Amino acid sequence: MSIASVTKLLPKPARPEGASAKFGWAEVEGLFGHGLPSDYKAFIEEYGAGCLGGFVWILSPFAEELGAQLGRQSLARLEHLALLGSDSRFQMETSDPVVAPLLAKQAERRAALAAYPPRGQKWIAWAVLGDGGALYWLGVGAPDRWKVVYLGPPGEDGICPMPVELGGSTSAVLAALLSGKSQLPGAPEGFPGAPLGYVPVSKKKPPKWKAPAPVPVNKAMIQVVKLKKHRR
Repeated sequence: MSIASVTKLLPKPARPEGASAKFGWAEVEGLFGHGLPSDYKAFIEEYGAGCLGGFVWILSPFAEELGAQLGRQSLARLEHLALLGSDSRFQMETSDPVVAPLLAKQAERRAALAAYPPRGQKWIAWAVLGDGGALYWLGVGAPDRWKVVYLGPPGEDGICPMPVELGGSTSAVLAALLSGKSQLPGAPEGFPGAPLGYVPVSKKKPPKWKAPAPVPVNKAMIQVVKLKKHRR
């Protein structure tokens, strides 16, 4: 799908920020070591970095705001996913019949997330969300064939839910959100709002993301489980 599906729904900002720079896409793609989706590049050239509906921030490699730069968000989040599989603070053994099953399920989630994305597939955050989640490209094959994936924010135990493949290209996902045909988990009621607008990143900065401290088990959950068992 071309960017035309988005431009007919979303007014362009008068002064796009992070739409261009002294260097161009060739330099950016050289740093990444691969190309980027053409509809994403067209969107950035028209809209720059900014916020949609007060919830979705589109990142740009040309943005002056560090939190809105393409690439920076990916590194921080990938480090957190890798940490889940190796940090000893997440690893705990117990013979408690109540706690042990919870830890087993948690270990399964950690292992699955630590192994994501599948070997040989690229994983790049191109938009961050107000709830701490993000939209990624799952890079398989040519950039224009990449699919969009949603990764929600970490839970109370510090572990993110499993990624959800939204399918479609960058412009297809944006058009679906703008038209109300699709919705994101965690989006505020009424998103993306009316009238539709795109706020430059200097006027509405993206939320700062920090990896949560590891928590071996959700203690509140354990207490609830124990209470239910006691009542039986």
